[in-house]
Amino acid sequence: MENTVPSGYEDLEKWSQQQNDLLAQQQELQTNLVNQQTQQAIDKLEYDKSKIDKDTTKTNKQLYNNYQQMANNYGVNAERTAQMGLANSGYAETSKVNLYNNYQRNVTETLNNAQQLKADFDFQINQARQTGNITLAQNQLALYQQRMELLSREYDMRQQANQFAYQQQRDTVADNQWQQSFDYQKQRADVSDRQWQQSFDYQKGRDAVSDSQWQQTFDYQKSRDAVADSQWERQFELSKKATTSSRRRF
Repeated sequence: MENTVPSGYEDLEKWSQQQNDLLAQQQELQTNLVNQQTQQAIDKLEYDKSKIDKDTTKTNKQLYNNYQQMANNYGVNAERTAQMGLANSGYAETSKVNLYNNYQRNVTETLNNAQQLKADFDFQINQARQTGNITLAQNQLALYQQRMELLSREYDMRQQANQFAYQQQRDTVADNQWQQSFDYQKQRADVSDRQWQQSFDYQKGRDAVSDSQWQQTFDYQKSRDAVADSQWERQFELSKKATTSSRRRF
């Protein structure tokens, strides 16, 4: 029987039905073959049995003919008895009785043998039927074992299919969870990027303002330093002139 395992779990039901159909076909073929062989054996025995009656009839007819021939007063036995001067004696009567008794005994023995042969054939016919039944029972047992193995194999494959389906479902859930986590992280990254950009732009603006304020302060300080330098220069010139004037007086 073919036992090709389906490549995909989706074909399990179809495969199981095919295997059961093959087992049913195998059972039908084996049963028909055993019944045919049994019937052929029985037909042969019945034919041989039917020949017993013909052979028995033929044998009994031959026994009767022999008896008639031996018992005929004008036959060979009668002439032999007359030659011995015993034609009308008790010996002649005894001979006739013995001939008849032998004839009856032979017929009875022939019939008994026929009955025994028929009984033997009936026994063989019964044995043939029993052998056929035993063979059918053995075939049924073998097919039952194959069905049990098929059921066990189908159960294992269904368990694997259920586990595969469950794993597929778990993988789908895991993929969805990963996608959700990825989308969330991407969203958080986008928010973080925007926040960083906003912070950067703000800091850049603040730096520009700070730079402007520093420049203004620097320019103001530079202007103040220039004024102070000018004032110091005038003060120095005045001090210098005062010193010169003082020296001239002395």
